[in-house]
Amino acid sequence: MDQVLKGLLFAQCYIYDVIIFNHTPKEHVKHLQQVLECLQALEPHLHHGKCKFFHGRFAYLGHMFTLGD
Repeated sequence: MDQVLKGLLFAQCYIYDVIIFNHTPKEHVKHLQQVLECLQALEPHLHHGKCKFFHGRFAYLGHMFTLGD
């Protein structure tokens, strides 16, 4: 996964968990599209229950993140 997302500075992964960093919702959509285009070659199977978009508070790798101004 690191090689697939190489060069996308706004995306980090741990095994198959991917987190995308953004400043605005518009930027999030753009970055999400870029990540999905990179992953398309792998024919990924997304776990819909684990996919979260536009969240201001979330857990990732045992850490709680809160986004805000």
